[in-house]
Amino acid sequence: MTPSARPAPEAFRRGLSAVVANLGLILAPLAFAAVVVAAIAAPVFALFLGFAGFHRGRGGMPAFSRDPATLLEPPLKSFFEGLLTSPFVILAGLFGLIVLLLLLTAFAAWVRAGVTGALLAIDARAVEDAPLSAFHHPELGSVFWESARRLFGRFFALVNLYGLALSFLVLLLFMPIGLAVFAATSERGGFVLAAFVLFLLVLPVMIGGAIALRVLYLVACRLAATEDVDAFEAVARAASWVRASLSRVVLLYLLSLAAGFVSGFAFLVPRLTLSLLPGHSVVLFFAGTGLLVLAQTLVSLAYDLTVTGAFVSLWPAASGGSVPPVTFASR
Repeated sequence: MTPSARPAPEAFRRGLSAVVANLGLILAPLAFAAVVVAAIAAPVFALFLGFAGFHRGRGGMPAFSRDPATLLEPPLKSFFEGLLTSPFVILAGLFGLIVLLLLLTAFAAWVRAGVTGALLAIDARAVEDAPLSAFHHPELGSVFWESARRLFGRFFALVNLYGLALSFLVLLLFMPIGLAVFAATSERGGFVLAAFVLFLLVLPVMIGGAIALRVLYLVACRLAATEDVDAFEAVARAASWVRASLSRVVLLYLLSLAAGFVSGFAFLVPRLTLSLLPGHSVVLFFAGTGLLVLAQTLVSLAYDLTVTGAFVSLWPAASGGSVPPVTFASR
C-alpha cells in the first residue's frame, strides 16, 4: 500500500533542513567528485607530460610555451602510429577504461547508498514540523557507513539501470544527427528538413524522459533503502508511488528546479565582477575564480543532497518497509 505523501513545500523544507543540520554529509559527494576529477586528470596530465617532453634534453616548460605545436607534433605522430600497429595496446586501453568506469560506478553506488540511508535516518528522527536543530544526527558517520555497506548491492544495480536508461535517451539524439550527416554527404536537401523535424520530435522526448527517469531514480533509491526489494522491484514500486502522489511529486520537482535556478543565478554577479578583474590584477582574478569555482561546487553538491533529501522526506520515513531507517540510528 502506498503511504500518503507530505506536502511538497514541507518535504523540500525537511530535505534542506537535513542538509543544513548535517553539513558533514557533503563530504561524501565531495569525495566522489574528487575521485572523478583525479581519474580524468591523472592520465591526461601523464600524457601531457609525455607529449610535451618534460625531461632532460627537451627544453622543458620554456620550450613548450614558446612553440607547443612543434614540440607536440613528433610525439603525437609516433603515439598514434604506434597505436595503429599495436591492437593489443588499444584493447588493453579499452579494458582499462571499462574497469575504471566500473569502479567509478561502484563508488557512486556506495556513496548514494550511504547518503540515502543517512537522509532516511535523519528524517525518521525529526517529527512533523520539527525545528532545524531536531534534524541533527549525532551518529551520522556510523549511519552512513552502515547504510553504504548494507545497501551497496541494490544501489549498484539501480545506478547501472539509471545509466543504461539515460544512455538510451542519448542514443535517440543520434537519429536526427545521423540523418543530417547522411543529408550532408549525399547532397540531398530534403533529408535536412527531415532531420530538423526529427530533432524537434526527439528533443521533448529526451527532456521529458530525463525528468521522469530522475524522479523514478530518486524514489527508487528511497524504496531500496527501506523495502526488502531488488532494483527492478524498487523501480516498479517507485512508478506506483509517483502515480499515487503525482501532483505532489510534480510540485516538488518544480520547487527543486526553481531552487536550482536560484542557486545558479546567485553566482552570476560574482562571475561578472571577476570578468572585469584581469586588466587590474591577474593574481586576484585567478584566486577569485578558484574560490568561486570551489564555492559553486559546494553549493551544487549541497543542492543535490537537498533534492535527494526532499524526495526521501516526501513520504514519511517510518511508513512501512522491512528495514526502517530507525534501525540505523539505533546501531
